[in-house]
Order: sequence, then structure tokens, then C-alpha cells
Amino acid sequence: MPRKNKIIIRNGTGAPSASDFVTGEPAFDSSAGSLYIKNAAGTMAQITGGGGGSVPDPYELGTYPLITISAQPSATSVTAGNSATFTVTAAATLPTAAISYQWQVSTDGGSTWSNVSGAASSSLTLTNLQISSSGYRYRCRLTANLSQIFSSSATLTVNIGLNQAVLLTSGTSYTVPNGATSMKAWAVGGGQGYAANFGGYGNAAGVAYKTWSVSGGVTVTYSVGSGGTSGVYGGAGTDSTVTFSGTTITGGGGKTQSTGGTFSGGDGGSAGGLSPGNFSFQGTYAAAGGAVGGTGTRTSCGRHPATDISGLLAAVALAGGKTTEDCGATAAFGSGAAAVKYGTSLAAGYGGGGAYITGATTRNGGGGAVVLYFT
Repeated sequence: MPRKNKIIIRNGTGAPSASDFVTGEPAFDSSAGSLYIKNAAGTMAQITGGGGGSVPDPYELGTYPLITISAQPSATSVTAGNSATFTVTAAATLPTAAISYQWQVSTDGGSTWSNVSGAASSSLTLTNLQISSSGYRYRCRLTANLSQIFSSSATLTVNIGLNQAVLLTSGTSYTVPNGATSMKAWAVGGGQGYAANFGGYGNAAGVAYKTWSVSGGVTVTYSVGSGGTSGVYGGAGTDSTVTFSGTTITGGGGKTQSTGGTFSGGDGGSAGGLSPGNFSFQGTYAAAGGAVGGTGTRTSCGRHPATDISGLLAAVALAGGKTTEDCGATAAFGSGAAAVKYGTSLAAGYGGGGAYITGATTRNGGGGAVVLYFT
């Protein structure tokens, strides 16, 4: 079949037939002032003039400015519930060529892409991100006149919100977990042991606390005080400390006779509760040691539960410690010991004071502890 002339002159109405065109070569209709082209699929498309028409890529005619991206979007990692921002920086070679932006997201590792609704600027901000969107990729489509270019894709990582605590009763250092930005620490000294000469004095340790800004991987140093042993005057508990960024907080151990543990440094704290004194021959329950943060209200078994100190008990519970006093063999954190008259005494919790009654098992003060809470 002979090659058709690519210049079509039309004297009547109606578009030329596709059979009049050579694929890929434009043809001009002088009567209508229209330019046509036949694409590779054999479809004839009107490009300009004659009322216009839909022009399939890549046969569009017009101005193609060069779009240059100078800063690509970067991979971003955030904690769940927070926001993330992706940004692209670009310029077009023609001063009058304004760049339009459309951000796209791929939820399958970059195989398929879809437009992000309303994301039509050089920056994309995503809010209240959840774990389910971790691994999504984002890119931007940039257009200027008839030019089009895509940015590189950037991966979003959403981490589980950090909310963890640890109860330390031994050791000297701890490494801050990755992702942590804040650490609250409590130092609880050791409680005083029973004092035979004073019919059951066993005073509790003091507790100090402080909040620091931290980053994952740094080291916190600490010391854990020991509980005082039983004796004539009751052995004193020793101090617990936490040191970070040049600052040390101290929870003082419960002291002999009638002095509870003290506290120093940090944002605050509480002195240890005092034993209520000699109850060796009064009622069913005898002497009870003081509790961390105060004597509290005696339970049915005579123990004095700890008083919460700026969220201490919530942090202990998060770390898996016992915070509700149920009069079992294991005391709740910070509880003072109790002694059943002519029976067996119940041990103190961390930092709580010991107790004694004639004929009963004697109790040392509870050992010290360090509690760390990370967010």
C-alpha cells in the first residue's frame, strides 16, 4: 500500500481518516488549522486547533522546561502518635514555568502508587501516625507545563511508643533503651531493721526522684542500698543513688531509733515513714515498721503500705513489681513489715522498715531499689 502524504488538505467537514496518516508523523489540516498525529496504537489524535482535543502522551506538543531536584525527600522515623514531614526542593529552567506538586504513597514497597489526597505542595506532613503505616514509601510527582519528573521515594518508619520501666535491686549501671527521650528515676534507700530495745522500731528509707532528657544507648550509673539488720537498736539501712549527666540523687536509708530515711538532689522526694512504736503487747497485731513515703493506713495484717511518690508505684507496677498490699508473704513495694502477736512477722518491702515482737521471727529492713521509667 503506498505511503500517504502527511500533509492533509480538507475542503469539507469532518476529521481525516486514520488511514491517511503515517504512524508517528504529524499532519496539518490547512482548512481547519489543526495538527493531527497517529499514535502507535493506530488512533488518530488532534493536537492543536479546530476546537482542541485530548492528546495522549507522548505526542503532546508544547514547552518542556527542565525540572531539577536539588533536595530529595529523606527517610523518616517517628514514634507512634507523632507527625512526620517529607520535603522536596526543585526548580524549573524557565522562569515562567511554575512547578506543581502531587505526593504519592506506596503501601507495597514501591510496586504501585496512589495520590495522597490534598498533598499538593513541596512538603507533605502526616499526623498521628500509627504502626500500621510503618514501611510506607512516599514520593512526589513534579510537573511544569508539559514536563514531569518524580522524586526518589522515602520510607516512613513508625516505632512503638516507648513506655517502659525497670526495677533494679542490684548492679551499678543500666543502658538507656533505643528510642527513649526522657528518663525519670527514683532512688529508694534500704529500710531500718527492727530495734529490740525499742519494741519494734523499724523506720523506712527515703526516696528521691528526678527527670532527665536522654537518648538511647547512654549509660546511667546507680547504687542500691541494703536493708538494715535486726539488733538492739535496729541496723540502719544504707543509701541508694542514681547518677546521670553530672547529677546524683540520693534516697537515704532508714536510720536507727526514731529517724526515717532522708532524700537529696533531684526534683523532689519524701522522707521514710517511722515505725508507730512499741505495740508488742497490744491487740492481735504488734509492731509494724514504717513504709516508704509515710506510715500509711495499716492493713488487716498490720503492714503500712507505701505512699506514692510522683508516680513511683505506677512505674513499679509497669516494671512488674507488686504495689497492692495483700498481706501475703511477699510485701508490696515499700510496705513496712508487720508482726502478729506471738506469731510470725511479715517481711518488709523494698525500703520499708523491719518489725519485731517478743517470741516472733524478727525482720530486717527491706533492701533498697532503683526504679527507672523511660518514654
